[in-house]
Amino acid sequence: MGQNEPFEEGTKKDVSQELRKHPTTSVFLAFKGEQPVGLVSLGGCI
Repeated sequence: MGQNEPFEEGTKKDVSQELRKHPTTSVFLAFKGEQPVGLVSLGGCI
């Protein structure tokens, strides 16, 4: 996803765990077809 590269498995896990610490955060994941192309979080910091 970053720099036109897929997320590494460790990064996916870290993002998921960190977002759980901010239950009021909304996350929007953008897809182009089946491919995730962007992520935006609102309401908290990660």
